[in-house]
Amino acid sequence: MCRLHPGHIGHLEEMIAKLDAQIEAMMLPFRAERDLLTTIPGIGPLAAAAVLSESGMTAPSERGRQ
Repeated sequence: MCRLHPGHIGHLEEMIAKLDAQIEAMMLPFRAERDLLTTIPGIGPLAAAAVLSESGMTAPSERGRQ
């Protein structure tokens, strides 16, 4: 059983890297907003992405279509 754990951990690390890359790609339209949020002490890029996703913001290209 212990021999399975390193393989599983490796798989999880690979999935985390893929999700991080996907988050980064999805945040491109919100770069300015994310950069502004990261000026708040204690707010890093990942926390800023969470704030933006929870706020319901739309991409700048979508804002005129609402």
